[in-house]
Amino acid sequence: MHYHHIGIQSVDQTQQQKHIAALGMSISDYRNNPYGIAWLRFDTDSNLPEVIKNTSYIAFVVDDLAQAIGDHKVLVQPNELNSLTNVSDNTLSAFIEVDDAPIQLIQRNESVTSEMEQFSDLKGYHSYWIPHQNERSNESHLAELKMYVDNPENEFKIGWVKYQADAPYHNTVKQFPHLAFEVDNIEEKVAGQTIIIEPNSPTAGLIVGFIEICGAPVEFIQVDRNILKDGI
Repeated sequence: MHYHHIGIQSVDQTQQQKHIAALGMSISDYRNNPYGIAWLRFDTDSNLPEVIKNTSYIAFVVDDLAQAIGDHKVLVQPNELNSLTNVSDNTLSAFIEVDDAPIQLIQRNESVTSEMEQFSDLKGYHSYWIPHQNERSNESHLAELKMYVDNPENEFKIGWVKYQADAPYHNTVKQFPHLAFEVDNIEEKVAGQTIIIEPNSPTAGLIVGFIEICGAPVEFIQVDRNILKDGI
């Protein structure tokens, strides 16, 4: 399984997006930035499932689509996207729901593999965090960080985060979902980027920092494995 892109809801009418009438949605090109970020808008009469329209989705490339779907709830059946949009590019994909979040699964083929090669920074995918306002049964309160987190115990490493009103974070981080990538040198990764949270160490052996790419937050994590184990 390999991270491919994310789709984030937006009400911004100025973004350059392609309208897909059959799906009742508009989407920007995730290939125009190094982290596969796409912005979405849905028509009022879009027939896509509500969870896709209301919750940002994340997409992964898998070797075997049927195996990856497994027993998960299917939101959009394999091949349905292609049939709706009259596309026959041999790309097989589907949407499933995991821990209340929509996930697109794309079966690997030659064209998808070639596309993945342009995203050299995405091999360190760590996790994906969706902000919310509701209480979740598995969330933990991190009082010192002024947030609640529902840790990603699913195979796709998708978690939920709720910020206290006085949490001292950039509004972009509070408002939009963010990707986290584990890196070897966080200072090198943020150099020359738009930094919205300076690299800092919330606990021994861990350094985190945020940049803004294409209007969305991206988190980098540097971990000292001599102090922290793989569970982080």
